[in-house]
Amino acid sequence: MEASVSWSPASPTIQQLLLVTMGYSELLLARHTEANQDRADLEEIRDAAARGAVLTRQLLGFGRKHDIQPLRIDLNRTVATSASC
Repeated sequence: MEASVSWSPASPTIQQLLLVTMGYSELLLARHTEANQDRADLEEIRDAAARGAVLTRQLLGFGRKHDIQPLRIDLNRTVATSASC
């Protein structure tokens, strides 16, 4: 028996909550000067929400079931092209 987790219904909701958290923390940061002792905490909240949003996007990508199609490439040409840039 395979255990499967469906991220599709929950992930967009989590993403929206994280975006709201980031937005409100930005609004609060705009009201606080650099000298305000709460500013560092607000920056941590904003940064943690941003990291959570990135993680949620990665989980969404991982959870999608796509058939991987291998692609044959000429590695020598790819390396030569990237080296000349």
